[in-house]
Amino acid sequence: MNNVTPLRPQRRIEPFEIVYPSQWASQKAPPRDWVIDGAALRGTVCLFSGDSGLGKSLLMQQLITCAALGLPWLGMKVDPCKTYGMFCEDAIDELQRRQEDINRYLGVDAGDLELRMAMTSRVGKDNALMRFNRRTDQAQTTPLYDQLRTHVLDQGAQIVVVDTAAQVFDGVEINRGQVTAFVNALARIAMEINGTVILTSHPSTQGMQSGTGTSGSTAWKATVRCHMYLKRPKGWDEEDEEQADDRVLKTMKSNYGKAGAGVKLRWVEGVFTPMDTPQPTRSLIDRIDADNRLVDALRYLVKQGNRVAMDPNSRTGFANLARGLPSCKDLKWQFIADAQARLIDAGKIVAVEMGPPSRRFVFLRTLDTKYPGEKAGETGE
Repeated sequence: MNNVTPLRPQRRIEPFEIVYPSQWASQKAPPRDWVIDGAALRGTVCLFSGDSGLGKSLLMQQLITCAALGLPWLGMKVDPCKTYGMFCEDAIDELQRRQEDINRYLGVDAGDLELRMAMTSRVGKDNALMRFNRRTDQAQTTPLYDQLRTHVLDQGAQIVVVDTAAQVFDGVEINRGQVTAFVNALARIAMEINGTVILTSHPSTQGMQSGTGTSGSTAWKATVRCHMYLKRPKGWDEEDEEQADDRVLKTMKSNYGKAGAGVKLRWVEGVFTPMDTPQPTRSLIDRIDADNRLVDALRYLVKQGNRVAMDPNSRTGFANLARGLPSCKDLKWQFIADAQARLIDAGKIVAVEMGPPSRRFVFLRTLDTKYPGEKAGETGE
């Protein structure tokens, strides 16, 4: 009887290449190429962890939007590039609602993102990117991994968000070999796209209590080049309603940048905004010019037959309609909403009630315009 134990199948080894430092004689090392300034380098994987329900997915959607538009993300410089997000826990309707809030905050239209940003919702689907032989630990990427790789290469995306590890990692999270193989597979995509792959994750109870934001094997943090952690502020009291919308985003690890840096955030009207970053303000002359343009825009909208709702969140609200005009396209939604109240107080525009007594609506118009059917008794408020 043959008692020889068969050898485990050998994994394929990449070619063994040697570099001699003498080859670099008279050559200066190239500068580090950041995708997200100080956080994520091209060709690397970043781990973005956070307690459940704090808004990791929203922050990632804000990131890929800002990168696609070439705008800073939470005060951090981001290289303008095409982006992609694979969201495994959010339905497409929720992604659309979030996007509307993000666009409004940034003062952009959905059309501004044409072909530069793409997303996929994979709620309720098999999202494993790699499977493991339970006996040998041998790793094998899945057809979904191949589909992801092919799409981001074809799209030209250089920031790829995979949300979340719990959905796409089909191994044992305390198994160092499996974790390392999985992160290396994501790193291959990052190198091929000359960008970064950001993997979101939930920390364990111990990771939350210790403040490290990790879960399972230490290989998660050891294998990635960057680790950011979203958490509640220190000393947070769940009974304190004023702190309910506050967060802290901390860089727990950055192999090539500064670790330990933190950004204080606050959730406001559907987006996270940095609390310590001064918000841009317009000069008095700029504000007067913008207010005059808005009055002209309202006059034009009313004369064109539009009924401009006073409610800024309405589809026909002033901010939404005005931003569709070339003269106001540069004005952010929030600026127009604030200007609306300012112009009413100044008496430059008026709010009028219209409709039958059982169903009254409030619309905006200029002093020199009137709505068809507006009665003498229906005056500005």
